[in-house]
Parts: sequence; structure tokens; C-alpha cells
Amino acid sequence: MHMTEFNFIRSFLLCTTFLLCVRPMLAQSGELRVRFDRNERNEYQFYAENNSNDWKHVIVQFSQLDYLAANTKMPFQKNVPPGRSPLFKLKPVGAGDPRFDYSSTYYNGVANPEIQDVLYVFPVLDDKPHQVRRMTKLKEAGQQTNQQESMTMMSIKTEEGDTIRAARGGMIVKVVNESQKGGQAEYTYTRDRNEIRIRHKDGTVASYTVFENNSSFVEEGDFVNAGDPIAIASSGEEYRTGSHTRFQVYYLLVDVQKGFSSKDWSKTELYVPRFYTKESNEGKLKSGNSYTGVLSEELIMQEMSKREKKKYLKSKSQ
Repeated sequence: MHMTEFNFIRSFLLCTTFLLCVRPMLAQSGELRVRFDRNERNEYQFYAENNSNDWKHVIVQFSQLDYLAANTKMPFQKNVPPGRSPLFKLKPVGAGDPRFDYSSTYYNGVANPEIQDVLYVFPVLDDKPHQVRRMTKLKEAGQQTNQQESMTMMSIKTEEGDTIRAARGGMIVKVVNESQKGGQAEYTYTRDRNEIRIRHKDGTVASYTVFENNSSFVEEGDFVNAGDPIAIASSGEEYRTGSHTRFQVYYLLVDVQKGFSSKDWSKTELYVPRFYTKESNEGKLKSGNSYTGVLSEELIMQEMSKREKKKYLKSKSQ
């Protein structure tokens, strides 16, 4: 289960036209900070400073806003990449002194993504069939699941030493490489598992768990293409099913609702992707069946821009 992570801090500010606000004001601490500048026209430009290597979803809301008007709908929401991103602007209205009281919240990840229907690469590519089974029942491939099914994941039968590969290109946002422990119950969720998370271009995240300690080929911040090696399968001796790896794709939903705590604004949803294999080029995998992975340049480049394709093909020819 991927519990939604969020951060919240409340900030009160009182400004008048006689107070010179020339420095950015701090509205939030942690990996993401909301700041603002005031210009000579007494306009307040808000922006986010994301000091992490991953996207954040920031929400800013005002409990008081006197003699100022925002240039966008409130509460304000935006997905922000690493670095500095503009948010919105407050402009003076009327002749009174501006006063505002606001709070900001951020969540880890890209909220409410527009999911792209792409074909995924089977995570094991050794020209041999590997059995797939669902940990619990999933809906039809390509459809969403509800929160009660958020523990669901795909189990892929492997052999010790098999290479686990990225099913889709993206950025590595989390690597846990030395936490695999024996003695865990077969179907019990635990944080004591190795895990690699890859955030895709559309904001969805793939989670790969159960692999050999210290076998990761990637680090946080790396970019990988579909089919790139990311880890090595373990013996699986602590599991009744033996050597296997687990895979799931999820995304963040955020719905700001007045009268509810920010803890209740978000939830994690699962997405069931389509895979291209020798047995099923339509991508519909069935639990209990075995599938053989296929990798082609068409699959690798399906989400690349023209510039990215040119760079990739050039690297292949060198």
C-alpha cells in the first residue's frame, strides 16, 4: 500500500501599503516551500521552491483576503517539478490596507494525472515464459481500481539471478536496496522490502518490490528507458512461492473539499497497464498464465519526443 504523504503548515501575514516587503516570505518548510515577492505595484507573486528530486502537488488556500484579489481560482492547486515554479498573483483592489491569512499543503507526487494508454514491457526479458498471478482480484486491464484494492499487485515468477527491468521509462524517485528480510508472511504488507519506484511522464508511478539486497542498478534521480535493468531477482526462500518479483502502478488523486481535513483530500488509486508479450500483443494478462517478454525500439521510443528519439538512436549507433 502506498500511503499518501503530505505536509501542512499555517502562516499568518499582515501587510500594509506602508510596509516594505522586499524579501520573499516563507510560508512552508520542508522539501517544498511557498514564498512570495511584492513589487512596486503592491502585487504579491507567489511561487514554490521544490528542493526534492520529485514532483509535488501544492495547495494554497486563504482564510482571509482583504483588499486583494487572486488571478486564479482558490483554493489554488498545482503540480510542481523540482526547482522554482510560479504559482499565482495577488493584486490590490480598493483603497484599504491588504491583509491575508493563508495555509499551504503539499503532497508527494503528481495529482490527478492524465494517464496515457501505452504498452508496458514485461519486467523479465530472457526469452522464457514467466507465470503471472494477481495478489488479489483486479479489474479489466487499463481500468482504475478503488481504494479498497490498493494492496493489489502483480506477482511475476522468476528464478534467482534473473534481471528485473523497467516496464516503462521514467525517473527513479525511490530506491530501497537493503531491506529485504526473511520470515515475512506471504501476503503481509511490510516496509521491510526492497523497492524501486519509477515516475512516468504522465505522473503515474511503478513500484517494483522483492529483489536481492544491494542489487539495484539505479539511483534516485536516474532516468531509465523501458527495458533497462534495475535489479536482480532474489532466491525468494522466505516466500512459499519462491523467487518472484512484485509490480504495480498507482497514481495520486487529490480533491480539496471544504469542511474536511487535508488528510482526507487525497487517496492512492491503482492503474492496471497493458503489456506487450509474445503471447498477448493486446496486453491483457490473465492470472495463472505465463508470458514471454518482448523488447523493441518501438516500445522503448513510444513516449519519446523527436529530439529524445534522435538522441536515443544516436547513442545506439555509437
